[in-house]
Amino acid sequence: MKHGAVSVIIPCFNCQATIAETLASVAAQTLPPKEVILVDDGSSDRTWELLHELRQGQYPHLMLLSHPGHENHGASMARALGVAHASGEYIAFLDADDLYAPKKLERQLEAFERDPEIVMCHTAVQVIGDLDQAAFYEAALSGSPESPYWFRRQKDYLIRNRICLSSSLVRADVLNQVPFSFVGKQGVEDWLCWSLLAGKGRFLYLPEQLTFYHVHRDSVTSRITQSSIQTKSVAALWEIRLRKLYAGLEFKMVLLARSDRFLHSLRVMGSIAEDLRLILIAYLWNPGSNSDSNATLQPNALVKLLMLPFRLARCWAGRVGAAWFRR
Repeated sequence: MKHGAVSVIIPCFNCQATIAETLASVAAQTLPPKEVILVDDGSSDRTWELLHELRQGQYPHLMLLSHPGHENHGASMARALGVAHASGEYIAFLDADDLYAPKKLERQLEAFERDPEIVMCHTAVQVIGDLDQAAFYEAALSGSPESPYWFRRQKDYLIRNRICLSSSLVRADVLNQVPFSFVGKQGVEDWLCWSLLAGKGRFLYLPEQLTFYHVHRDSVTSRITQSSIQTKSVAALWEIRLRKLYAGLEFKMVLLARSDRFLHSLRVMGSIAEDLRLILIAYLWNPGSNSDSNATLQPNALVKLLMLPFRLARCWAGRVGAAWFRR
């Protein structure tokens, strides 16, 4: 097993309350990483000062980076900056409020030794923080095949992301071949990374809960999840669905722009067409149509015309793409 082969990269944004515990979980690894790189993404609290204090005290070998002018560019760009300065054979991404189990890196490096052709290894997670949502998130971030698998051959890979970013360990030479960073609005940067990386080789899922995933009660994702579980309002459910559709649409638009395979692009294009069709359906629904004071909506001719090709394009491209990736 290769000791010291891992570069751990941690983007930091206003994380003064959690970063010390996160670093402690990295320091407690049974197989210590080669380097730990922290990229401050323009924090407005004491995070930057705290990182220097931690380096001067407990962790003298930390590498601290920030963008020029200490600007905020988003987590994806922060990770890319860290990757550009990493020298490890493997890259481990870790969010500044998540934690590693002590044997996390050791177990993953053992997996790479057993299956040297895989390009990424990820693990099951255990939720910390808002435990009321533990069952939902632990189930959502599981279910991948437990033997080396092709990510793009999973039927739902364009619908949901089953991989927790902090659970990943990636071959650095392969990661450097994919344009995974972008400035996004919907928080789908990790999903994009896996989808581009999937064109380079197979993934492996370890069902052990080796990553502690921090769920915040007040986060946007958490609020949406809680609402979807608790609400009985049809209008609220449509709002949740629209949020998910827009997040998926951003992911697929960037993936389409950066895909390096024609048939894969067709498959993504078909899924985009389906998302647009569903968004049109959502906006055609009028929650006030049953009231005397609101007129019912009548789709215009162009909308009716668009609905059919969207549906046909999605079905055709999905079948062509699925047939190709089953080869």
